[in-house]
Amino acid sequence: IEMLFGALNKANRVQSFFFMRDLGSVSDKYIEETNSSNYRKLLKLRENIETAAEQGICSLKKYDTVAALGQLVYLQLIELINNLFPDKEQNQWERISNIQLSAVRKHRYNYIERDVIINEDKVISHIPQNIFNAEDQKCAVIYGESGTGKSAFASAELDFESEELPVIWTTVDDEIDSLDSLERLFIYNTSRYTSILDHCDQNDNDMKITSVFQQCHIDHKVIWVIDSVELLANSEEKSLLWLLDLPTFIFPIIVTSSKPIVAKLKSIYNSSITTFEVKTLEHSRIMAFLSAHLKELSKALTTKQLSHICKNPVLSNARFLKVFIHEISQFGEYERLDEYIDKFIDANNLTDFIDVLICQIERDFGEETIRDFLSTVLLSEMGVKSEEMQNVLNLRPIDYVSLFNAVSPLLSNYNKFYKFSDSSIKEAVGRHLNLSKASEDKYRKTIIKFRKAECDSRLKNIKLNIK
Repeated sequence: IEMLFGALNKANRVQSFFFMRDLGSVSDKYIEETNSSNYRKLLKLRENIETAAEQGICSLKKYDTVAALGQLVYLQLIELINNLFPDKEQNQWERISNIQLSAVRKHRYNYIERDVIINEDKVISHIPQNIFNAEDQKCAVIYGESGTGKSAFASAELDFESEELPVIWTTVDDEIDSLDSLERLFIYNTSRYTSILDHCDQNDNDMKITSVFQQCHIDHKVIWVIDSVELLANSEEKSLLWLLDLPTFIFPIIVTSSKPIVAKLKSIYNSSITTFEVKTLEHSRIMAFLSAHLKELSKALTTKQLSHICKNPVLSNARFLKVFIHEISQFGEYERLDEYIDKFIDANNLTDFIDVLICQIERDFGEETIRDFLSTVLLSEMGVKSEEMQNVLNLRPIDYVSLFNAVSPLLSNYNKFYKFSDSSIKEAVGRHLNLSKASEDKYRKTIIKFRKAECDSRLKNIKLNIK
């Protein structure tokens, strides 16, 4: 405890990183007696650390599980290494910006146009442009179920080339999980894609939106899209009250699948917010989208088959419709196509749908091989790299490519790390695998080897020899 106090009180401060567990996630048997001196010392230390973090003296991240702690420490280490030994070809913010912009382009390409409900009553297909300059409108929120196409709707509707109404897109994820990093990415993207900050002094020691933009004279709105804001790690930042401190020319658009987030935004902005609810797909949209995509592959379904497919409620979700299209486009036995479609149509919920999909992939590539692949992805907090899995599975390159293409509809790429696209898919895969404790331990050891090898390689590249 004295050493930790010293890290905060040292005259020549060292760079300090604190990881503090949320007390609500700690079992009572591990908490000191409230009347003990140790309890009082620890409580005072927590208060000092939180105060110091608010003043920018140290870094503080909170966690609720040991797995979350491991991920936070790993990310902090990689960030520190990148800052101490920057890649000459590409800085951290450029790399993150490129990854997120690539995802936005993918969203735009995959958007399925459909009706969207605005302010809980009107039905529209496009975002009215007049809301951005209306005096009584301060914010917009786009929400809906996970996988319905909220991000795709936003990326398809906004003009990223406009100089009169610049659009700056940021996504909260594993790397951008705090307000500080979110603001830094916004400032970087603004300076990279617009001329707004050309004559402003961007002070590296105070990269806050309010300070950077206070010297800029802007007479038009700037749209700031914040995708997946519910993933912010800090509970205070999740309150979203910081939105009220933004300069008036910044118009935030929040993209979220969290109903509590929508409720918070409505209470903050009252009548000054416009809400867009992205609904699931109607039968006509499903049929049109299926026909168009299969036509591109020189394939087609009969009207009877299309009508049959529309009966499945899971396929009204755009994400799973695309998974289904991927599967039937790969199926080559035309005589058994109706039987194959029936297997998916009979799955009335997401878990059953994923079961059908995985069982089909297991038949094609072997149950044990697919189990090894999916289990490793499931238990890795950060995800796994494609080349790591190829080495573990010990498959020929051509066979691995085929396997990866089969499971890819379930995955998303986060900075070269593959994870399940969302929590609902992850949960359904977990139920299908139903891993024992011994199996989990085996796969976790494999994941630890991956991360150790990566850290050793990175340290070797920067010529640090740490035992």
